[in-house]
Amino acid sequence: MGDVVFELLTEEMPARALKGAQKQLQDLLHKKLTQAGLGYQDLTTFATPRRLGAHIHTLDAVVKPETLTLKGPRIDAPDVALQGFLTKAGTTKAQLTQETSPKGTFWTATITTPAQNTPDMLPGLLLAIIQEFSWPARMFWGQGIMSWVRPVRRILLLWDQRPLAMEVNFDGTPLISSHLTEGHRFLGRGPFEVDSFATYQRTLREHYVMVCTQERRASILSQVQPLLAAKRLELAPHDLGEGGLLDEVQNLVEWPHVLLGRIHDDVMCLPDSVLATTMRVHQRCFPTYTSDGVIQPFFVAVANTHTPDDGQTITQGFERVIQARLKDALFLYEQDTQTPLKAQRDKLKQRLFFKGLGTLYQKTERLDTLAGTVLPTSTHLKQAATLSKADLATLMVEEFSELQGSMGGHYASREGLSPAVCKAIEGQYQNPAQQENMSQEARYLGLIDRLDSLYGFFALGHKPTGSKDPLALKRMGNTILDILASLPFVDIDTLLTSVAALWKDHGVSCDHPQVREDLALFFKERLSFFFKHHGYPSPLITFIEGATLYAPLDLQGRCAYGAWLWRLWQRPAFQGIIHAMSRATKILDKSAPPLSKPPSSTPEALQNNHELPDTSLFTAPEEHALWDQIEALHNQLTKPAMPVAPATFEEPLFSLSASIDKFFEAVMVNADDPCLRDNRIKLLARLHHLTRQFGPWDVL
Repeated sequence: MGDVVFELLTEEMPARALKGAQKQLQDLLHKKLTQAGLGYQDLTTFATPRRLGAHIHTLDAVVKPETLTLKGPRIDAPDVALQGFLTKAGTTKAQLTQETSPKGTFWTATITTPAQNTPDMLPGLLLAIIQEFSWPARMFWGQGIMSWVRPVRRILLLWDQRPLAMEVNFDGTPLISSHLTEGHRFLGRGPFEVDSFATYQRTLREHYVMVCTQERRASILSQVQPLLAAKRLELAPHDLGEGGLLDEVQNLVEWPHVLLGRIHDDVMCLPDSVLATTMRVHQRCFPTYTSDGVIQPFFVAVANTHTPDDGQTITQGFERVIQARLKDALFLYEQDTQTPLKAQRDKLKQRLFFKGLGTLYQKTERLDTLAGTVLPTSTHLKQAATLSKADLATLMVEEFSELQGSMGGHYASREGLSPAVCKAIEGQYQNPAQQENMSQEARYLGLIDRLDSLYGFFALGHKPTGSKDPLALKRMGNTILDILASLPFVDIDTLLTSVAALWKDHGVSCDHPQVREDLALFFKERLSFFFKHHGYPSPLITFIEGATLYAPLDLQGRCAYGAWLWRLWQRPAFQGIIHAMSRATKILDKSAPPLSKPPSSTPEALQNNHELPDTSLFTAPEEHALWDQIEALHNQLTKPAMPVAPATFEEPLFSLSASIDKFFEAVMVNADDPCLRDNRIKLLARLHHLTRQFGPWDVL
């Protein structure tokens, strides 16, 4: 047994990539060690702006020998198949043996992997991880032999308190691992030796590096509290939450030093969103607020070093940069306020939406029409749709692209437009799953905006394929589902027909049935992602996908159906329904021919008399009771207008399940009388074909 300490010391890495990199390193190490047959007691990974590494506690010292038997082709298979097997197994024909089974006689190869010392194979294992590692973007340096996210300067590798040699050629000059590492870039005192993980952590701390991400986070929070308390300030909760600014800032520093800066009063007249975006996005500083949410002329900055003046020089630098940006923003803001939104919208006639998809002005025309289609009673939605993209022509949004929508809502408010219009413009890019206070008009505007864009891109053939989605259409589809889940019923199929007509009026012609089919398939995949994201188990997702109760583009119906089934799934009684349906299916599978998979299971086909049982042949009350339940469900399923709420099927399904159980207790399906047997099979077939509309019960 031995401990492993591994570290890649690099130039500063992207802060937002470190959390995923730390998790990926842990997953890859666990995978590779498991494949190699190496056990360990504990595995931890760590990341700072300049280092990514791991500590493996009590790793097996030896890879035990292993004997595997590989099954090859049949002995009468072509030579090419045999040669392929020999290559794969790394052996010769003379070393093969034969194995006979009911399916024939096959060649087999016995492969013995000898015992191997862990120190001998560990460098190769780590090199494979480096080569497999995935980054959002990689770079070459020097002669560009191997890429990494940033240039690697040192490799630390220890086995059982001793340095272990590992060679990696990134830039043309082999980099050899050692027992040396470095501390903080500015506060550290040069390279130092390490002989254990405890020494590594302790000495790095002496050289001003906090290895643990949570320690850096806790340090930032402990330093910021007294600064805020002294001025009765608070930070925004979302900055401190999951995925917030603190998640990024804690990975920008190795030795955090929290500072409080001030903003001049002459720029505090800017909208809150401008002030916050300048601090948060451009300088990675935290805006401060009063307890009731009013933004204040102070900000919190986190430096990566200490200075003799306790950070005063650094604070002044932050203040100077933020003040300059806000001064520029104030000039742009004053220029924008001299031009009304309607005039800004006219500028969109010269702004291309996308090559082949016309201008942004044409997009606002389509949105105006669609607003009247999706919510005819709302004049606020039509007005918001007309002006929704006007802020894209403003100087402020050209400089601060993150503020699109937000500035449009602010300028609309300055012009005295209705609060409903302003909120709709401001919230059109939001996701209700993340912004619960999103107005209804904003949800509808966000819906028609995304559907319009999605249809246009699909009409041009820009569909996402596999992992390639350069236009982020999958994310657009996910947001559409989140919006629909929060709205009353919207007829998406009819809405898409209106969208197609509007695109045609603007010169984009396409095969609407084909685009509609492509979108239906696209949303089927997005629905699967939606359900998986909400924690649905895979069998239930497969069951929902196989349901035919709702049309392919009845997205709200399918979302509601999935949510209803997920609630049922968590009730023990639902397992009784699954058991009852599965029992009926198994009997049908054994019939000749199998009646669980008929040529047609549509409600129209089920009306054919030859598929129905003869009720005059029923001999038990339980047969009649089951038939009555089946017919009641059939009448409900074949109503002209299907209910959007799937909960209407809950009581009928539970009643049907109880009738099935009583039927099987009282009735022998495989009766000696062939007429009775066939009639009961038809009864179960009717049950199966009808309930199959809910989904394939066998997957549950």
